[in-house]
Amino acid sequence: MEGLLVTANQDRNGDFAAAAAWLGQFPLLEPAKALAKVRLDAWLAAELPPVEAWESLPAAMAPGHACLASSGIHRFRGGRSVMSVFGGCDDVSSGISSGLATNPTFLRFGQGEAVLTDVRLSRSFFDLGPFRSQRAVVDGPAIRLGDELSANFYLPLPVDVQRSDGIYPLVHEGRFSASMDFDNRPTVEHRLATSITVTPNAADGTVELELDFDGAETSYALELTFRAGGQLSGVEEAGTVSGTFQLTSGMGAYRVGNDVIEFGPGNAADPDSPPVYNPGEAYRYPGGSNASYGVKVYITGRTSGSHRVVLTGKSVS
Repeated sequence: MEGLLVTANQDRNGDFAAAAAWLGQFPLLEPAKALAKVRLDAWLAAELPPVEAWESLPAAMAPGHACLASSGIHRFRGGRSVMSVFGGCDDVSSGISSGLATNPTFLRFGQGEAVLTDVRLSRSFFDLGPFRSQRAVVDGPAIRLGDELSANFYLPLPVDVQRSDGIYPLVHEGRFSASMDFDNRPTVEHRLATSITVTPNAADGTVELELDFDGAETSYALELTFRAGGQLSGVEEAGTVSGTFQLTSGMGAYRVGNDVIEFGPGNAADPDSPPVYNPGEAYRYPGGSNASYGVKVYITGRTSGSHRVVLTGKSVS
C-alpha cells in the first residue's frame, strides 16, 4: 500500500492512484504502524490526485533509476517518460501459475498520456508459452534478460523393450501424459535460448530492444499493447483477431493528445510467422489465457540472428 501511495503522488500515476483509493476502503491491518509511517513520510500523508488528473503525468519528472534487484525490476524516468523493466519471473514449469511474478510482460513504457502497458514476446516452440525472463543482469546502461526452453522429440521404442500387447504405463513427462514408456524411448532434444537486451534512456525518451536467439528456428511475435484511447498510424490490420494490427515496415506511432510513442522498424508479413499471441498449451488446453487488454500491434519474425526494435516517446504540439 505504501508503494502505491508514494508512486501515485510522486508521478500522479492513474493506475496506482486508483488502486490505492480502492484499497483505502478496507480496514487497516496495523493502524499504529500505518500512523507512524504517515508521520515519517510526507508522500504517504499527501492527498491522492483528483480523479480528473489521474491520467496525466506532470510536465517534467527528475531523471532517475530505481531497482528491486531481488525481483528483477528496474524503473527509469525522465521528462514525461517512464520505463519499467521486469526480468524476475517465477518458474512456471508446472503449468499455470498465479501472481504478477509469472507475468510475461517484460517492459512497460509511458510517454505522458500515451502508455504502452505491455511488451511481450511470443514464440512458437512446442507450445511452451511466451518469453519469461529468469534473470535481469545490469550491463552498463543496459538490462539483459533471458530464458531457455527445451523439449524432446520421441523416437520409436527399441525392439527389445517393446511389449507385444502394446500397453505401457501412463506417465506424465512434464508437458503431457501418454502411455509411451518415456524412460526407454530415445529422444532428440531441441532447445531455444532467447536473450533480450533492454537499453533505456529516459533522458531522451528512448528504449532500444535487441532480440537474440540461439537454437531452433521458428516464428516469433513481439506484442505491443497500448492503453486504449489513442490513435495508431503506420500499421495495418493484422487480419487474425479484430482490432489487432501489424507493423510490416518502417515506423509506427501511437498518439494520445500531444504525447506520442513511436515504435519499429517493422518486418515484412510472413504466413509462417503469424501476428498472434500464444499463451502456451498450459493455458489454451483448458480454454484459458493470460492475454493483456488494449490496442495490440505485432512485429513478427524468425528466431535467427538479431532483431532490433526502438521505442521513442515524444510530446508534440
